[in-house]
Amino acid sequence: LNIGTEETKGNDLVKESYQLLKEKSKELDINFVDFAKENHKISANLVLFGKNSECKWNLSCLSSDSDYKKYNVSFNHIGEHSTSIMNNYGVAANSSTLLFDGVSHIEKMAVKSNASQTAKIIIYDDGCRAMANPILKIDNNDISANHAAAVGTLNEDHVFYLLSRGIDIKNARKLITLGYLTNIFTEFSDDDKEILDKMLGERL
Repeated sequence: LNIGTEETKGNDLVKESYQLLKEKSKELDINFVDFAKENHKISANLVLFGKNSECKWNLSCLSSDSDYKKYNVSFNHIGEHSTSIMNNYGVAANSSTLLFDGVSHIEKMAVKSNASQTAKIIIYDDGCRAMANPILKIDNNDISANHAAAVGTLNEDHVFYLLSRGIDIKNARKLITLGYLTNIFTEFSDDDKEILDKMLGERL
């Protein structure tokens, strides 16, 4: 399931509960790209019922100007041997706000389940606000779970390398952003990738 920015138009989009993966060994990948110049509050609750069911959530998000964007994504493991992977990547610039809340809940009956979360945000300007909150709720000891979160400025070594090659700071920042946010594009069609490339380029 691929979701592009044009499908998220609106100041307050809420994705309620998705009771997914009820059957055994079902898999679902959700790829969400948000480069829109607007405010978003988006929630997704992904429920893994079936034994050996798997779900992956990938988010690539840019907030700039005065955008306010908040994502609240949760996985609820009910089925045995179920697997969830959550990857949230974002860039915050100008006076924007970007918030990632991620919850992975492995319930008591979900033995041998696996949950993984990664949340990373690059901050460009002093006036922006960013926060990444990965949360694990574990009701069973016979599981595997991990999370990682990072919020920080541009990697100075990467910037220095590009500047040493004669690239100015504005374009260096743009190149780093493109590399950071476009990995998810491989999951989209060529036509969609062209639209997303254009939207990202217009906002950088």
